[in-house]
Amino acid sequence: MKKSLSAILALAAAVAVMSCEKDVTGTGGHNKLGAVRNDNGQVETPIFDANDVGCSGDQVFVGANIGIRTYPEDSEIYFTDDGSTPSKTNGKKYTDSMYQMPAKASVTLKAIAYHDGWTTSEVASRTFNIPKCPTPDLIVYSWWNNRILLNWHESENASEYIITYVKKDSGETPATKRVGRLIGYTYIDDEDGNLPKGTMYDISIQADSDYWLPSDVHTTIGYTTKY
Repeated sequence: MKKSLSAILALAAAVAVMSCEKDVTGTGGHNKLGAVRNDNGQVETPIFDANDVGCSGDQVFVGANIGIRTYPEDSEIYFTDDGSTPSKTNGKKYTDSMYQMPAKASVTLKAIAYHDGWTTSEVASRTFNIPKCPTPDLIVYSWWNNRILLNWHESENASEYIITYVKKDSGETPATKRVGRLIGYTYIDDEDGNLPKGTMYDISIQADSDYWLPSDVHTTIGYTTKY
């Protein structure tokens, strides 16, 4: 009887070990990412995360931190941001410093993960986009003392506006001034605050941003002072 009991306990222990092993590499286990583990011992396809406030899906902002993770968590991850296929000899090794989104309209990140004793992961790919600021409108008025008054509506996420103006057909280098957000207007005049009557200007405005890409340029061509 003692021998039979010992045999039963040994069998139960063996089953428990097998169950634990399956929980590590079998389809019945789940890793910390919440995904079902591969039953063939393959490193999981990396996942990209852009969790900064203001990011929405694949739309991010300049400088957004993008993390890459996989399972096992101590796997080596290599990634590229030029669209090429990553490997140990192509791309950069990922560290906890994360990837910072450059000021580009679109970046495609690809990643692959390696771990000793595991099959190399599939290549992950995800494209992140940064939108442009909306193009501001530009309303031009003549003003007293032959100033030119420029007025516009605020453009979403703009930090400042770049105003460029030049006397038409003068050959001069265009002058540029920057105006902070929430102001909505500025003047063009000479040092004495006067512009000669009939002076013709080409004037443009562009919204700039710390987080989004600059807007398209809105240009008014050939505006003439009238007073």
